[in-house]
Amino acid sequence: EPDGPVTLYNNNDPKLATTATGIDVTGTILADGLTVDGSPVRFNSTAPMLYFMETGVTDSNHRIRQNAGNLYFQKLSDDEATATDRMFIDGGTGNVGIGTSSPSFATGGGLEVNYSAGLGSHIKLTDSASGAGGSNGFDLYAFNTSGYIENYEAGSIIFRNGGDQRMAIDSSGNLLVGQTAASNTANGTY
Repeated sequence: EPDGPVTLYNNNDPKLATTATGIDVTGTILADGLTVDGSPVRFNSTAPMLYFMETGVTDSNHRIRQNAGNLYFQKLSDDEATATDRMFIDGGTGNVGIGTSSPSFATGGGLEVNYSAGLGSHIKLTDSASGAGGSNGFDLYAFNTSGYIENYEAGSIIFRNGGDQRMAIDSSGNLLVGQTAASNTANGTY
């Protein structure tokens, strides 16, 4: 093993520089980049980071960073001076924050989505059979002081327990409790 820096070249073009105590690479340098076969690439540091830089395109730099056991997915400014957290995984609890690096839960844990541009925080679920994007899908979101459950399709919102339907809001706005269909012609609760 070399005692000093090592530089890997492709067609006389340096592709990867490392030290004897840095990254161990098992693989080949190809014209389109670095391919690693077999052993993983390891980053050993007090705060390891992996950068993704798109040459010649503004607002396109990102990095994955580990710090204090937590994992951060960050957007970088063009000069790399400012990092904005886009997603965060707490290494101790497993809590995930999207749009926040400090997911907060009164009890327990899970996923927190925080969007602060005035349009609310959304979790949107789509079915590829109905088409992705646009107005298709089911949406859970918070806006101002209200919480919303919204079905963009013309179907029902169904609550199940043990695989059986227990409650639903059908496409006409009827609330069905213990029923699978409205039992009379008046709108309301059945």
